[in-house]
Amino acid sequence: MIAIRLNPFTTEYTDKVLTEMDQYKGCCDEVWLGIYSYEPLEGHRKKAEIMGRYIRRLKEKGILPLIEIGTNLGHGNPVNPDTPANFERMRDKNGSVANDCFCPVGENFLKYQCEMIKLYAAQKPYGIYLDDDLRIESHQKARLGCFCENCINEFNRIHQTNYSLEEIAFLIDSDVGIREKYTDMNRRHLYTYAYRMAEAAVSVCPDIFMGWENVFISVGTGSDLAPVFDGLHDATGKEVFSRAGALVYNDNNPRLLLDKVLNTSYQNAIAPGYIRVKKPEIENTSHTFMGKTVKGTCVEASLNLAYGNNGLSFSMCQSATEPLAFYARMWKAFRDHRPYWQGLINDVENTGVAGIRPVFPKDAYKAGVEGDLKWMHPPKEVGRNLIQAGIPISYEDPFCRVYLLLSDIVPFLSDEDIRELFTKNVIADGAVPELLAKRGFSLPVRPERIGSGDSGAIDEESYFSESYTDHPANGKSSGKTGMLDVFSGGVVCRKLITDDSCEILARTAEGKISQALCRLPEGGAWAFVGSSLRSHMMNHEKRNQLISLIDFLSDGLPAYLETASQTAVIVSCDKDGRLKAITLQNISIDDTQTLRVAVKEPAEHFVLSRPCMPDEPIACTKENGKAYITVPSIAPWSTLTVRAV
Repeated sequence: MIAIRLNPFTTEYTDKVLTEMDQYKGCCDEVWLGIYSYEPLEGHRKKAEIMGRYIRRLKEKGILPLIEIGTNLGHGNPVNPDTPANFERMRDKNGSVANDCFCPVGENFLKYQCEMIKLYAAQKPYGIYLDDDLRIESHQKARLGCFCENCINEFNRIHQTNYSLEEIAFLIDSDVGIREKYTDMNRRHLYTYAYRMAEAAVSVCPDIFMGWENVFISVGTGSDLAPVFDGLHDATGKEVFSRAGALVYNDNNPRLLLDKVLNTSYQNAIAPGYIRVKKPEIENTSHTFMGKTVKGTCVEASLNLAYGNNGLSFSMCQSATEPLAFYARMWKAFRDHRPYWQGLINDVENTGVAGIRPVFPKDAYKAGVEGDLKWMHPPKEVGRNLIQAGIPISYEDPFCRVYLLLSDIVPFLSDEDIRELFTKNVIADGAVPELLAKRGFSLPVRPERIGSGDSGAIDEESYFSESYTDHPANGKSSGKTGMLDVFSGGVVCRKLITDDSCEILARTAEGKISQALCRLPEGGAWAFVGSSLRSHMMNHEKRNQLISLIDFLSDGLPAYLETASQTAVIVSCDKDGRLKAITLQNISIDDTQTLRVAVKEPAEHFVLSRPCMPDEPIACTKENGKAYITVPSIAPWSTLTVRAV
């Protein structure tokens, strides 16, 4: 359930850590020991012996020992001066050579890596993770992938071409066909590296499990994580572990923790379906008191578990300079949170997270976007502002089948993606019809720009309100007024011009249409919201109307927060759509008011579960044919769960 990172090579300090940790039984089930060096194999042989002593000691304590190979393709940090000179270095498309990062299929480099992993696998750990530097892009001096001489030659050999580096560099941005082919080659290279490493490990320790500390930085190797996971899986024939991370190292801005959890949730959604062990990395780098606080660390852990993970990995205790009392506060908190966390793990077994699903392209690297690898970086953090307003967001195939389509995603969608969306229920911002029309897709709505946000100028209509019609999608918001912010992030608002087939949801004060619902011949119902759905400027009624709209299009959300509050809501349902749990996270610096949660099909009994407190029953009452649970005030940046029993 709980994994902690230790440095096996600061032996005196690490011995003290393990002794001190004994006082906090339950704070740790696994320990991972890292290796971060390209030194000669004789040096690895000696380090493997040290690691072996800790592996045996951990087994005696009943703790599962794991190893992490922290130097795969290289992070770009300066490596040992005695790194073998014959390693095949990465090269960027602009010709820069990355002296400290290496081609995944360079034969000299890969042979060394396989011999190295055998030395550590021979110590018989429970499993080995490959670090997140196993990626083709985002390396120092090779930010955009590997274009070394071997890779260029292989590409030309496979496709019977004779391109130079300069020609490939131009074509990968401008020719989708070449881009696909080069991306496919990169995917094969990552698969090959992962397969060869796992094959080497199981050759000396057949029972070993393999995992990957993954991170989704771009679509430079496709829009999923299959190549590495498939390589590990195919070489071992065993279950593969996932440790998703997202590069958030402190909680100075605690809402970034929520962004990170959405990111790791998305990584889980695009991982192969056979991945069952999901233990995201809670980064506390630089492993000092200026990293995450105890509370921030535990909040991130709770959110990750509510979002479907079934374990936790804490990157800490690596620095031998910190007083043990600093880490002891963490261990005590982990021990005390354990019952609550175990409840969250139980909640997500055989369940899914329900909510409005942000659209992300299946194969964004195939998009026709041109210019210096802009195609590699479609926006990922869609839905951030909605979840901050208490609107449930899910990257899984949700039980609430409503999709969120933002205009800045549209350029990265294929025609096939768009046609499939026409069969779904969708909420889209006002710029979407304009962009789809340019792609040749006709909709019964066209937008009319009214603000000047793109240029930064403000006119008298840059801030305006809308009144909601008596359409059933508006629910209790019918006849009320919501305020729209159109001056947020340079996104302008659109008035909508519709044909007679559209159903009007909202009008501006001057009577122009600002929201419309269109039922498409392909079967989907699309609601167009004229304002930006990325805006954090939202009044009570605007938020309430969006909830009503999502509830209407989904034929009833399993649960939602009726009270307008800066509180994140995570809803778990079983495979039949029955509500299992609702986790609420206050993401503000103030206490919440008493919160009311609406439940579509309530269970017979519910309990209120909070960290470090005993569970207690909580009532579910009915009012006007709907069921509600009233939740007490939540302290700043605190978490609680309402669980069906």
